[in-house]
Amino acid sequence: MNALQLIRHGQQFLAERKLNKAEEVCQALMAQQPDLPPVRYFACEVATAKGDFPAALAHVEKALEKDGNAAALHLMKANVLLLLRRGIEAQQSAQRAATLKNDDAAIHFQAAQVFMRADNPKGAEPFFLKAQSIGAASPQFLFELAKNRYYCGDTNGAADTLEQFLKLVPNHGEALLLRSKLATQTEASNHIAALEQVLTQDLVWKDEVSTAYALAKECEDVGRYDDAFAAISRGASVQRSHLRYQVADETANMADIASAFTKEAFDAITAGSNDAAPIFIVGMPRTGTTLAERMLSRADNVYAAGELNDFSDAMRTVINRHIAENSGKGLSPLTAALEADYSRMGDIYVERVRSMKGAEGRFIDKLPFNFLYCGLIKKALPNAKIIHLVRDPMDTCFAVYKTLFNMAYFFSYDLNDIAEYYSAYTKLMAHWHAIMPGDILDVSYEALVKSPTEEGKRMAEHCGLKWSDDMAAVEKSEAASTTASAAQVRERIYTSSIGNWRNFETHLKPLQAKLGLLDG
Repeated sequence: MNALQLIRHGQQFLAERKLNKAEEVCQALMAQQPDLPPVRYFACEVATAKGDFPAALAHVEKALEKDGNAAALHLMKANVLLLLRRGIEAQQSAQRAATLKNDDAAIHFQAAQVFMRADNPKGAEPFFLKAQSIGAASPQFLFELAKNRYYCGDTNGAADTLEQFLKLVPNHGEALLLRSKLATQTEASNHIAALEQVLTQDLVWKDEVSTAYALAKECEDVGRYDDAFAAISRGASVQRSHLRYQVADETANMADIASAFTKEAFDAITAGSNDAAPIFIVGMPRTGTTLAERMLSRADNVYAAGELNDFSDAMRTVINRHIAENSGKGLSPLTAALEADYSRMGDIYVERVRSMKGAEGRFIDKLPFNFLYCGLIKKALPNAKIIHLVRDPMDTCFAVYKTLFNMAYFFSYDLNDIAEYYSAYTKLMAHWHAIMPGDILDVSYEALVKSPTEEGKRMAEHCGLKWSDDMAAVEKSEAASTTASAAQVRERIYTSSIGNWRNFETHLKPLQAKLGLLDG
């Protein structure tokens, strides 16, 4: 059997998730013809499947030494670099692939996807346009193009592309939801009847979920609140039924963090990196974190890095290494966190952000989940700044409930889970405030939208930034957004979301009671 035949066998094993068999084939190939580019390509695939991304990169770079003009190899390198959180280099590799195959629509589409995965929709745009100009028109291409246009603020372009897509795939739930987000619906112009008709059909559950959320959004837009709540409940219930999740696990984790990081234990930890670049915006989702980010990122020499998992990744890297180096001590992740190298933690975090984003200067990490790690952030990066967005509890919880998140916030699909999670979150934030008073700035969403200049100045002062009144003109920002607030970031600051939950007050009485907010 020659090398190419072996590779085909190995790729079949990968497709069947028989990783041990694929690795055996890979070892045989590497022993016979290690310099053959297809062998290295396959070895890269195997290493990636194993999660050994440095080895995967080494394999693809060896292949490129032999065949530096192979666009497919440059794209493979780009995707491995993304897994290594080296986004700037990944985009360079994707650009190289597109340059080598300037007339290949598939290569340009794949390059665009690399830029999107690097959270750079603006950078992806020319590759999408080039691919389209030379014939790309598959449903997958059209849907990804529509999303990219939405993220870049081109709602008209997104709408036109979605119309083309939905002619080919009419009951695609995610596309129907995206279409509903593009504009505020009116009685004269909406898709409510069409969405209701789609929901009478036998749908794949994910399509049912997204279509139900689309219907809920449009019904709320036109003031049909009972119908909106029924649609939210349907979508949330189906989504929740397909999740293996217990909110008790998350609430217990928050309680354990507070128990481990006592004031005494916290003060005993040696502070880490001196880097003052990061600004963290934390809190519950849907509380104005994106608005705060958009305001502060309009300051000189500050950029929005997006919602990053890099701090938790750096934390786990350092803690796991400490456990491995002290295997005889029987450390748990929490006990190891009290002994870990916080300087290394901070340095790894900043290095990863820089290698993904590239820009110098201050940067904003607005992953709401980072509220879990406020104490660790302060020790890893004592000069970093932390802003905590707070919002009316009922508005917060209902805003979470009516949002379909992408593989995050699993507590958001059940009102009891939301109440449990919210209670645990408020207790943990109170704990962080108690053990490091003055280090976290609380900012009220309601105050921020009513008095953006005054609250913006407070945030800027806390972060050591020079305030300009133009920073409150967030609608002028041309930066892309891939968050759940992407539809709102192009608008002027508004107050209409305050008290929104009262439109659904009858339905939300159980949530009120669970949160302890009912009178009497």
